[in-house]
Amino acid sequence: MKKARAFPHYPRQWKQQYRHMIGHFIVDIEFKTHLGGIHHWNSRHHRKGLGMDHHAHIEPSLSLTGFLQHLWSNFSHKSLAKTPIESIFNPLNFWIGLSFIIGASHFVFASLLALSAMMSVTALTNLYFMGSIFFTIAAYLQYIQSINAGDFIRNKSTMNKSALHKKKYQRKWLAWQPHRLDFWVTFSQFIGTLFFNLNTFSGYLALSDLQQSLFIWLPNLLGSLCFQLSGSLALYETSHQFWLWSPKSLEQKMAFINHFGCLFFLGSAFVSSSILQSLSPSMLPLSIVLTCLGGICFLCAAVLLCRESIQIQRTPLPHLP
Repeated sequence: MKKARAFPHYPRQWKQQYRHMIGHFIVDIEFKTHLGGIHHWNSRHHRKGLGMDHHAHIEPSLSLTGFLQHLWSNFSHKSLAKTPIESIFNPLNFWIGLSFIIGASHFVFASLLALSAMMSVTALTNLYFMGSIFFTIAAYLQYIQSINAGDFIRNKSTMNKSALHKKKYQRKWLAWQPHRLDFWVTFSQFIGTLFFNLNTFSGYLALSDLQQSLFIWLPNLLGSLCFQLSGSLALYETSHQFWLWSPKSLEQKMAFINHFGCLFFLGSAFVSSSILQSLSPSMLPLSIVLTCLGGICFLCAAVLLCRESIQIQRTPLPHLP
C-alpha cells in the first residue's frame, strides 16, 4: 500500500528547514525551494487562505465609509479577490468576523440588560438565543474554510494538483479531517456553538431542576469547554504557546483576546453550575458579568478579524515559484 504523504503536501523539490509541532500536528514550516527561496507556511494562514509568508498588522485607521464600502463589495460579490483561492476564502473571512460581531453584541447587550433588570426573561432569552445563532453561523463558516483548504500548500506550482483548482473544485459542507490542527480549532468551536444553541433555547422551556441540569447547565459547560479547547489551540497556532503576555502580530492579538473570552465563558459556566445546584444563588450577577466580559472579548477579536479581512483583500495573494 502506498504511504500517504504527511500534511501539508508541498512540492517534492522543496526542503524543510524548520518546523514546529504540537503532538503530531504541524503548526509552522520554513521551506527552502529548489530555486533557493525561503518561504514560511503556517496552519492558520492555510485555513484562512492567507497564503505563505503572510504577516498581518493593524492598519492605522479604518473609516466607517471604508467599512461600509467593503461590506457592499462582499455583499454584491464585487470582491477585490482575483484568483480562485481568494474568491473562495477571503470574502468568508469578512462574513465570519461580521457574524461574530453581531453574535457577541447580542450577548453583551443581553448581559447588561440582565444586570439592570430592565427586560423580561423572555426578551433576554431572545437576545441570548439570537446571539448563539450568529455564533453558530460564524463558527460553521470557519469550519467550511478549514475543510475546504485542502492538504496542498497553495502556490503556483501546486494549484493544478490541488482540489482547489477552479475547474475541479467542489466545495465540502461536512468533512472529518482529524490529521490537521486547523480542523480541531474550527470543529471544536462549531460544536461548542451547537451546545450554546441548546443552552439558550432551553430558556424558553419550563424545566424541572433535573431538566435544567441536563439542558441548561450541561450544554453551557460542554460548550464552554469546546470554546476553551478551540481558543487554546488557536492561541498555540499563532504563537506556539498556550499563554503569552505580549502578543505582537494582529493574529496573535485576535487569538489572545479570543482566549480571554473563552476563559470568561468557562468561568460563567462553572458559576452557573453552582447556582443551578442551589449552592450560591447570589452568584447570578457574577455569572452574568463573566458572560458579558466574554462577549466583549469576542466582539473585540471579531472587529480585528474584519480589519484583517479588509487588509488582505487590499493585498492580493502572491504566487510563489
